[in-house]
Amino acid sequence: MKTNSQASGTMLAQPVVRASGARLPIRRGQLGLTLLGVAALGLQLQAQSIIYDAPLYTVSGPGGSTLYNAVALGDNGTPGRPAGDHIGNTVTFSGTDRKLVSVDMMLLAFGSGSPRFTLDLYAGANPNTGSLLGSATSEQLTPVFGKVLTFQFGGLAVPDTLTYVISSSTGADPASTPASASGVTVGSAVNSLWYGTAPGNFTQNDTWALADGAPNNYLSATFKAIPEPTVSALAGLAGLGWLAWLGYRRGRK
Repeated sequence: MKTNSQASGTMLAQPVVRASGARLPIRRGQLGLTLLGVAALGLQLQAQSIIYDAPLYTVSGPGGSTLYNAVALGDNGTPGRPAGDHIGNTVTFSGTDRKLVSVDMMLLAFGSGSPRFTLDLYAGANPNTGSLLGSATSEQLTPVFGKVLTFQFGGLAVPDTLTYVISSSTGADPASTPASASGVTVGSAVNSLWYGTAPGNFTQNDTWALADGAPNNYLSATFKAIPEPTVSALAGLAGLGWLAWLGYRRGRK
């Protein structure tokens, strides 16, 4: 279905600095613990890599406009749509980073009301038999055309292959529309879509989205991950912890 376009973080406490040589209200032990917190945060903020990428599909339209393709979460009138308001892809990741941080997906329209979207991750190539690895839910959305939703997974350990499924709190709404991808540029995916409502009734189909105008069966999605902490990083963190403990003991004397 072609559509037109128009085109609680944690804050580190700051030391209180007073003028005229006033004493800083930070003991050495407290400073050591603060440095330990900074080191831990540094591990969390280590460089992320893209382990799967299916970029947004676009084509030029009349009058210089840009056209996208949307895959509806409900029956939009195109014959033969498989039943179910959950849809998704089976993907295989590139590289070796397997601590999933986030998944970005483009939603072209949000349907009626102010829905929330949920992304479920199932191990392996079949959501009917694979275990649920994790789920993430978006913020409540207000009607607007086109928005990238970021689903946060906080370093969830994932296998090389999984199946992701997206759904809306408004159910089988044909106006709730994840965007199609132009293809897969990082990693790989099965060129078919899963349709259903829950494990046990998902079916795989590679024809309906094409009949509805999609260029393929890939949804636009980007998966970002970090590696497992290295031995050297963990050793460095342990060393900082030891120094912080020493500073704490000295600060109490």
